[in-house]
This record gives sequence, C-alpha cells and structure tokens, in this order.
Amino acid sequence: MTQPEPHPLAPTVLAALPEHILHSIVAHLLAQNHLRALSCVACVSKPLHRATRSCWALCSRLSPGVHACTAALGAALPHAHSLATLDVSAGHRWMDDAAAAVVARVASLQAVSFEHCALLTAAGLSALCAGRLHNLQELSLRSVGDIGDGGALVALPALQRLDLGWCHSVQGGAVAAYGPRLRALSLHGCDLVGDAVCAALPNVEELNVAFTHVGDEGLLALARCSPRLQRLTVASAVEAGNLWCTGRWTEAGLAEFRRLRPDVRLVFASC
Repeated sequence: MTQPEPHPLAPTVLAALPEHILHSIVAHLLAQNHLRALSCVACVSKPLHRATRSCWALCSRLSPGVHACTAALGAALPHAHSLATLDVSAGHRWMDDAAAAVVARVASLQAVSFEHCALLTAAGLSALCAGRLHNLQELSLRSVGDIGDGGALVALPALQRLDLGWCHSVQGGAVAAYGPRLRALSLHGCDLVGDAVCAALPNVEELNVAFTHVGDEGLLALARCSPRLQRLTVASAVEAGNLWCTGRWTEAGLAEFRRLRPDVRLVFASC
C-alpha cells in the first residue's frame, strides 16, 4: 500500500498553527517514536523547531521504530539532554557502527539496547565505549554482529548489567577484565567462553552461561568466588540435533555446586 503524497500546503498550514498546538503535534510524534517525522517538522518553521527541541529536552525514554535511521538519531539525540533509556532494536536492520557513534555522545544515558543489530561490529563497539557514556549502567548487545572479544566494554565505568547473548566472538578473558563491576551478565550462546570468567565475578547476582564451554571447574569457581549469586542459568541436558555446546559440566559437578550453594536458583535453558 503506497503512502499518500503530502499536500503541498501542509508546511504552510503547520507553520501558521498556534505554538501550543505545535507542541501537542510534536509531543504526539515523539510518543509514537516517529524520529524521521520529527526531524522533518523541525525544519518547517522556527516555532516548530523550538517545539521539537523543547520536547527532546524533556524526553527520558526513547524506542525508535522500524524506520528509524542514523541520520534521524543524529538530528534528535544532541537535544535529548534528559534521555536515560534508549532502545534501537526495532530498527535493527539499519542500526550500524555510525549509529553507535551517535549514541556514544549522549552522556545522560543509563540503559541502551542494540539487540539484534547485526550491522554493529567491533568498530562500532569501540566508538560506543570511547564516547561519553560514563553513566551507562545497562547494555544489551544480544545477537549483534562480530564485536570482537568484548574487551572494549572495560571503558564503561558504571556498567552493571550486560547482555552479550549469542555474541559468538566474545571471549571470557576479555569479560573478566570488567567482571567485578557486573551485577547481571548473560553470556548465553557465547561459545568461546569457558571457565576462566567464572572466578572474576564477585558481585554478580544473575548469570547466564547456557550454551558456553563452562564446566565443573567454572561451577566450583562460581560457588566460591560469587557470594552474591542468586540465579544461575545453564543449558539443559544435551538434546539430539543441538548445534550448540550445552556446557562442559557434569551431573556430579552440578550436584557439588548445589551442595555448596543451595541458596542459588538454578534455571535450565533449552535454546
């Protein structure tokens, strides 16, 4: 279904509306996450430009839609001085390293999701971590592209909750460098991760190591070195036809972990 062409007088009509109505229009577009539309209406007149900037300044949470693009983010985010939460996963087909560089400039951000943004690479992650995200506490990179070993994340000083699920290039040794900061960590499907990371998570409360190479040694390290651990997710028993490593732990090793840490809730993931 084709979209109707805008009326040629639409910009003139918009520009003539009272400023309080313009604010309502802009607020509605922002509530609907229409970043491209907001970027366009801001160019119609000075009152619309002021209204758009005012709304951006008050915005604390943003989830751009499927048609969001890097250019729209670049036009909007510099004015979003109160933005705390940003989720660009709906536009995952377009979000790339350039988008990460734009996001990196928003110092107010506390939580960001690039989930399923397969165009994000190691260069984009480096740009994200080299920016102004000194207040970022939560980051989801689940199912993004090849972001390297994940070592760049050491540059995010406030990071506490991290999802690296199905990031196949991530390595446990790199994560261990900033592991002591983390309260929640998902390494689900990170098949290069083994036991080494398990001794570097003293403050972790929630941990997912399903479909990794964590074995009995890693489980024992968690039992001894992660006193705050409350929830641990591992892969369920090996299933026929499963393409991924479900873990290197044995039933005996898991039983010993349970004996040492009866306070930890064990969760079994099937995929």
